[in-house]
Amino acid sequence: MASQACVTLARNVGEMRTETELLPQCWEQISHMYEECRLLVAQSCGELAGFVRPEIRDSLILSIVQQLIEDSATVVREAAARNLDLLLPLFPNMDKYIKVEEMMFHLVCDPSGAVVDTTIKELVPAVLKWGERERWTVDVLLRLLMQLLPIVHQIAIDTCSYPSFSEFTGTFFSLQLPQKYSDGRLDWPTFEWLHDDCFPSLIQILSLLPQKEDSLRKRISSFLLAVSTRFGEDYLTHIILPLFLVAVGDNADLSSFRSTSQPKIKARRPIIAMDARIATLCVLPVLLAGVLGFPNKHELLTEYLRNLLIQSADKTTQSAIHSADVYNSVRFLCLFEEHHNLVFNILWEIRKVDPIWDMEADEGDNYTHIPVRNRVG
Repeated sequence: MASQACVTLARNVGEMRTETELLPQCWEQISHMYEECRLLVAQSCGELAGFVRPEIRDSLILSIVQQLIEDSATVVREAAARNLDLLLPLFPNMDKYIKVEEMMFHLVCDPSGAVVDTTIKELVPAVLKWGERERWTVDVLLRLLMQLLPIVHQIAIDTCSYPSFSEFTGTFFSLQLPQKYSDGRLDWPTFEWLHDDCFPSLIQILSLLPQKEDSLRKRISSFLLAVSTRFGEDYLTHIILPLFLVAVGDNADLSSFRSTSQPKIKARRPIIAMDARIATLCVLPVLLAGVLGFPNKHELLTEYLRNLLIQSADKTTQSAIHSADVYNSVRFLCLFEEHHNLVFNILWEIRKVDPIWDMEADEGDNYTHIPVRNRVG
């Protein structure tokens, strides 16, 4: 194979001649009119990196790969993605991480399924391993998820086996479609992946995040809001919202889920006190901001938050620790400027009814004189 011949040549001629003779030829070939020549460079540049100085690997060779991921030929871009995977362990340091990450995101959004598949299966794990830091790993995966959302949405539409697409209104799902799915009339793997795997995994990630890790919670909230925007309010109401309500210990209508999925969803309800506190600390903030924070859910968010604050201040039923955890969720919601007025109005409403109410409510007041509407469920 020609690419192996290039590697063999580099091994035999040594570092100096590889840098001064072979690499300049590679650079010239990346704009060659024949894709076979460009493909040869794409297939060999990653392995050639082992025969040059470290400073050449993350400069000239990385620049070659960067040019090749923009190539017009799918086969060249796919080979470039695969060779970028080989190149990463040979870099002398992490100085080029941002550039590599940008290249990875570019490849994830490639119009060719083959390039995307190679990137996700080979390059993404390599970048995550190279990055090493756990927080970077979560952040990169969440950003990838956001990038892939349009593709997931389109696949969900394309793979819907219902004979008529009348249930789709533009890019939105109508209520009838999930109902037909829950009746067992549709075989819809992509739809199942979202609520059986994707959303539960996000809830699990949330449960593991440190309390002050607001940036990753904001990223997850933004992703959920983007899902609701693409899939529509009915999808939010009947799929996303029930999952998160159960995850924080509230009641929810699960009728839009198949009977095979419902036990798994119910099993995620916190039972012991420690799980309940984790749910309040870690999942509740995203329920408020990323689910109920959807623009069309303003009234529901107002009612839910109002009841939450009143009940958290009831010292006859809630501990001071629980109240503090709830207030932390409100603090997170306030990171989203569009909710400032809503939170202020709720606090002002409660304060007008009870002038002594504050976020450090006294133990002697059980707040039964403030009317509480039924919680969402």
